[in-house]
Amino acid sequence: MLEENIIHLDSPDQKRFTSYRFYSELLSDLNEYYRSDYKGAAPVISLDRSLRIDPSVLPLLMALGAFLKEFHKQSISLEMDNDLSSNGIIRFLQQSDFLHIVGDHDNPNWPNAKRIFKFNREAIGQFSQRGELRFDHKIHLYSRNDPGLRLINLIDDGEKRRDALIEHFSFLATSHFENLVNDIGTDNFIKTQFVQIISELITNGIFHSGSDVYMMMFSNRFKTSCSIADIGVGLFDTIMAKEKTAYYNPGGLMGILSQKITVSMAPVTQKCAFSIFETFYYSMLKDRQGMFDLMLKVVIRCQGYFRLHYDNVQIIVSSRMLNELSMLQEIRTGIWRCHSWFLLNPELSDEYHQQMLSLSDQGQKAIISLAEGIFRNYTQDVQFSAIRIFQVRFKGVHVEAEIPTNVN
Repeated sequence: MLEENIIHLDSPDQKRFTSYRFYSELLSDLNEYYRSDYKGAAPVISLDRSLRIDPSVLPLLMALGAFLKEFHKQSISLEMDNDLSSNGIIRFLQQSDFLHIVGDHDNPNWPNAKRIFKFNREAIGQFSQRGELRFDHKIHLYSRNDPGLRLINLIDDGEKRRDALIEHFSFLATSHFENLVNDIGTDNFIKTQFVQIISELITNGIFHSGSDVYMMMFSNRFKTSCSIADIGVGLFDTIMAKEKTAYYNPGGLMGILSQKITVSMAPVTQKCAFSIFETFYYSMLKDRQGMFDLMLKVVIRCQGYFRLHYDNVQIIVSSRMLNELSMLQEIRTGIWRCHSWFLLNPELSDEYHQQMLSLSDQGQKAIISLAEGIFRNYTQDVQFSAIRIFQVRFKGVHVEAEIPTNVN
């Protein structure tokens, strides 16, 4: 809700503030503010004490604050309604380290303060022990400016620097998320892969987007959720900067989709949507596990949901697409085996490239089939389709995964 330059966040009738409300309500209010009577003043974000915020929103809220701070060249005002008795939202923001990271403290026992928001600490008050969070229900900010990356940032060779980043973030991801991943009801091999993929996503965010990365993992008796966001250059610019290989042409799949799929959509929105499928395709061809593998594991192995938001487009992948995903999983397994085989037989590069050409062609056709199905359902029933188009654009990429506690 917008009043002058104040954006109010609340939970009427205990309606949770989800990532959907972030995209559809908060960003719309901000858009209205900047388009109406904007005179240069930064907006104020006001949190009502009724607010029940979903943990997956915290990385988005932190990313939004960082974006607004960059735009206005100042910390953004954060108001928190606190009667010192009904302070559940403030307790949550404090115990999750959100307030420590976005504030301006100098406590060496807390995470580094980034001065994203400015707020009155005296209004926070004291907290009872009731409703204490798990120690690992924390939001984390990863940055290329972290002190631990000083020597890694000096490495000239891009691939070696990237490998060092993955090793660094693999250690951090294990430290930060291992216990939460262990709550997932799946086998230990998949759990280990989840941690490895998380470190890959953090590295990609820092290495390619040029942005800090904001991440939180949270579990309850129903599900384990993972949310990761950045405000970097986005998928299109990242994918178009990739090097052309014998089996991958950056932007090639987007060109095919633009010919095959006719849908009533603004050109810039269509480009964002097609960029998501191009990213799936590129990730599918890699010799490292990444976003595509996370999607398959979340949906196929764990019967969960995977959401990828870029600009103003969100793709939701679920078990409703199981036939298409199973085909993609089969092709991805073949690609992974091909890369592994080449590591053991580097002298057989001709055979390797022939196999990869065949597999990449199969993968491209399977991704196109997935995209055609999603867009077909979108034109038939927008409300329940796997693609969402929001009115307001938001810089960067947001990945959200939900895994049910009891996986069959």
